[in-house]
Amino acid sequence: MFNWPLYKQGMKSFWKVSLIFFGIVTMYITIVISIFDPEMSGILEDFYEMMPEIMAMMGMGGEITSLNAFLVSYLYGFILVIFPMIFFIMIANNLVVAHTDRGSIAYLLATPNDRQKIIFTQVKVLGTWICLLVFYATILMYVTSQLMFPGELALRGFLALNVGLLLFHLALGGIAFLVSCLFNETRQALLIGAGLPVFFFIIQMLVNTGEQLENLKYLTLFTLFDTWGLINGEVTAYYMLAGLFGLAIILYVTAFAVFKKKDFSV
Repeated sequence: MFNWPLYKQGMKSFWKVSLIFFGIVTMYITIVISIFDPEMSGILEDFYEMMPEIMAMMGMGGEITSLNAFLVSYLYGFILVIFPMIFFIMIANNLVVAHTDRGSIAYLLATPNDRQKIIFTQVKVLGTWICLLVFYATILMYVTSQLMFPGELALRGFLALNVGLLLFHLALGGIAFLVSCLFNETRQALLIGAGLPVFFFIIQMLVNTGEQLENLKYLTLFTLFDTWGLINGEVTAYYMLAGLFGLAIILYVTAFAVFKKKDFSV
């Protein structure tokens, strides 16, 4: 169903840049977890009160009563969203539209592999990198938490958070990948493929600032990733994850259909 040499080439193409993003995630996770201290919650609240708008926009704040809540406030609102998002958009852009823009898509189409096998292979490359980074972040957070604060991490809520993180990035990656299949020029694909997720993020930042803008949450995909609901075991948060999963499937299936029928003029 997929082409192994093409898959290996795709994975090798991103391993150097992946070191940057894995390094960023490693740095922030270890630093953030190391400063967790339930006895310092008052200090953190004071810091929040100094810059409430900025902290709220970044999804930071809330009642810090546990390590899970601390991770939601200081990792899942910004760090584990924005940096992986940039990485996956870069990958999605380079898997299809970059080949079209450079003209190298002709070489891919000239191989004995049909279009279905080619596009499935490219999706697998993107999916592998998404899974690798999310799994790495999950394991690193768990190990670091256990070493520094044994017994403080509520495992059920933590796992739910990271399942949500995985589905969230699969959906965002699906947007970028579909756009990569739709356009023939890299700049056009980046404008939409990166522009939409950034637009969603900006809207979410505005929603975080206060109730006056709460209705804007219906314009952003971030609403489906309800981090506080997941750590609290709320049923609606799991329904939203199902929505993310369904959306991701629709996006990738649509990308398949677009690629198979597209006239590349080669």
